Amino acid sequence: MKGGPVRWALRLYPRWWRERYGRELHDLADELVAAGATTAPRAAAGLVIPAALERSRALRRPGAKLAQVGVALIAVAGISLAAVTSSRSPVPRAVASKPTARIEL
Repeated sequence: MKGGPVRWALRLYPRWWRERYGRELHDLADELVAAGATTAPRAAAGLVIPAALERSRALRRPGAKLAQVGVALIAVAGISLAAVTSSRSPVPRAVASKPTARIEL
């Protein structure tokens, strides 16, 4: 997996974290996908929340307003990715409603 969702999810982690753990985690995700234990989108979805937690550590530092914005963006991305990857069945079609009462004017 040269790119794809796992690589995208790893970009959500702080740079220092990616430099220390990114390669190992990417290799582990490759192995799990190759073994059929998971799919790349599910592996990426599993990385989003921990990335937000790592980013939230930066909020403890004074003057970390940019980190707050980053955490908010990660949360939105995580929710979106989780919604996309967790839906296995198509969205049900809207059913036309039938009138239940007749109103005459």
